[in-house]
Amino acid sequence: YFEFEFLGGISVKGKQATVQTYRPLRRKGAPGQVRGITGLSAPLIGRARERSVLEEALADLEKGLGGIVYLVGEAGLGKSRLIQEIRDSALGRAPGAHLAWHETLSYSYETEQPYGLFRRLIRRMMGVLPEERPASLRMKVQRLAEDSSPEERPALQQVIGSLLGLAGSGGEPPLEGETFKGLLYTTMTSLWQRQAQTKPVVLVCDDLHWSDPASLALLQHLYPLVDRVPLLFLCALRPEPDAPGREALQAAEESFSHRFRRIELGPLKAGESGELVDSLLAISDLPVGLRARIMAKSEGNPFYVEEVVRSLIDQGVVVRDEDGARWLATGEGEYLEIPGNLQTLLVARMDRLQEQARWTLQAASVVGRSFLHRVLQRIVDFAVSELDQYLRALEHSQLIQEASRLPELEYLFRHALTQEAAYSTILHKQRKVYHRRVAEAIEESFPDHLEEMAGSLSDHFFRAAAFEKSMHYVIQAGDAAFRLYAIREAIEHYARAIQCTSEVDAGTEQLIHLYSRYGRSYELENQFDQAQEIYLDMTGLADDRDDDQLRLAALLSRCILHATH
Repeated sequence: YFEFEFLGGISVKGKQATVQTYRPLRRKGAPGQVRGITGLSAPLIGRARERSVLEEALADLEKGLGGIVYLVGEAGLGKSRLIQEIRDSALGRAPGAHLAWHETLSYSYETEQPYGLFRRLIRRMMGVLPEERPASLRMKVQRLAEDSSPEERPALQQVIGSLLGLAGSGGEPPLEGETFKGLLYTTMTSLWQRQAQTKPVVLVCDDLHWSDPASLALLQHLYPLVDRVPLLFLCALRPEPDAPGREALQAAEESFSHRFRRIELGPLKAGESGELVDSLLAISDLPVGLRARIMAKSEGNPFYVEEVVRSLIDQGVVVRDEDGARWLATGEGEYLEIPGNLQTLLVARMDRLQEQARWTLQAASVVGRSFLHRVLQRIVDFAVSELDQYLRALEHSQLIQEASRLPELEYLFRHALTQEAAYSTILHKQRKVYHRRVAEAIEESFPDHLEEMAGSLSDHFFRAAAFEKSMHYVIQAGDAAFRLYAIREAIEHYARAIQCTSEVDAGTEQLIHLYSRYGRSYELENQFDQAQEIYLDMTGLADDRDDDQLRLAALLSRCILHATH
């Protein structure tokens, strides 16, 4: 059976119409029900110490003490699962009564989208739909600001609207530059301080190794709140040395050591891995040799163990007994090949899928970690009924899961590694086809949100070798980042646009805008030598094209640069 969280309901007077919305929290085994691999309802194993640290942080929070906790671990070690378990435990005591819990995360394809982490957070807090109209979105921004003081309310509405790309109610353009950034930092501080003064708040930021620099800078700006209000930052990331989130972790560790906890997730011990196998399969007679090989190959990675167990079922090495109450080994499994790394194991499982189901999974992996049903429908060549059949097969194989049915059907890869593995199996020629279809599907599906999705659109078109479209959107993404004073992201976008100019016959006005903004971005970062190089490149390009208008623009940019104190 399932547990659901009640999200809200509406009723229409005189029509006797009632709509109630629920969100599935987790699948649970009913009393006496066999816990099998399909539900994967095994308890969290081998994380007692880590869980106790999190529970201590929550206990301090309920005493009014804020804090910062970082979960650090390789992919597949259970960071997100641990967060889910502690969330269910904390909210299960008195849902929403004593604690506010907010979650956001970063995706691998959003590392250059300014404030992507906080955009997603604000959208979730306001209940924004994928195709929210500007008028409706503006009303939700107003509702979010209702709890603020009358003096703060206009600034909060203006900065949230600007963050989401909304013009003012009177048609005035969104805030830009340093004005926007300064007001954003001020209002975000006030917003979360006010939230935590009402009741303790947990703010979960998952997958920070993929976060954008602007979000991480804002996150660090909010750290001092933990000394003033009961606010707990619960962050998770992989221990990659060059991951963007490392800076935020180090800042917390160095400047807030009195409020900081770091939890390193290591591999499970051999006995714990064996316990996990038993809990997944409810099996006690797994051949000793096969068990030993699983332990050796998995190296204590829980996700690897789960995938090996699924592989055993896929290949018929273990089957249910006649009563369906237990799993039985059909042999010693001595001829079973267990891949030596997780990606190879995932690819091997995908190879055993029905061909059309595998194509569906590959197409979905191009969209991203999460994907809407209607977007996927535009990419594949199947009828809706066929697509639904293949998606059910992928759900049954525990490769994807439903993320939401309201306001529309959305799916999620169970793990980021699953998406990465599926994408790696696509031939390069076919990738171009899929990326173009994804980009065109986004254009058709979200015509009112193209600026917000410009970075993603540019990436898809670039990978599809549609350089003219890629250049159009990447300049748009760069301008949006420049407007939000997310200069590092703007530089990345403009650099990609410069790369596209070798494939596209760009016009003079477009080149002037691109090179001028690119150089100016470096000036704002106080990197004047790099700005000078860009303007010199602009001069060289003007000479090659014999373009006096471009030459004049380059000279003016250099004049302004050299005239700056």
